[in-house]
Amino acid sequence: MNAVDSFARYAIAFEQALVTDDWSPVAEHFTEDAVYETFGVGFLAGRAAGRTEVIARLRRSVDNLDRLFDERVPEILEGPSEREGGVWMRFALRLIRAGLPELRITGDHTVYLHGGRICRIEEYVPTPVGTAVDAFLAAHGAALKPAAASAVPLRRMAG
Repeated sequence: MNAVDSFARYAIAFEQALVTDDWSPVAEHFTEDAVYETFGVGFLAGRAAGRTEVIARLRRSVDNLDRLFDERVPEILEGPSEREGGVWMRFALRLIRAGLPELRITGDHTVYLHGGRICRIEEYVPTPVGTAVDAFLAAHGAALKPAAASAVPLRRMAG
């Protein structure tokens, strides 16, 4: 299986975990010493090291952001393609809550594999995007669903 196919299998497992809240199939895609790091500012920025911590961070992110909305629409803007030893893509994530403006997050996502499993994820979220996410949460947090309220309906992936 090539690197892009391995990435696609991980992405499918991730989207399924959003619906089922079973993260064990996602964990299978990571090496024991995996690292997940988001470069940017505010709520979105952070780093986790080790498979258990990476999965915990992914789950926390979903519980404390994605699940606060009525709908989640992931978009692939460019890629995925092999680039500089990893699988790169440019993404957008639209988060929709009735009565609120849409929150749109964009960035670059690169996955590095070792032995067919993810050993590192690097996300780059532009500073203005991270700042806008923090401002949105500050302005509209009271109108969002409670954290980890329920699985989020997924609209067909755009792109």
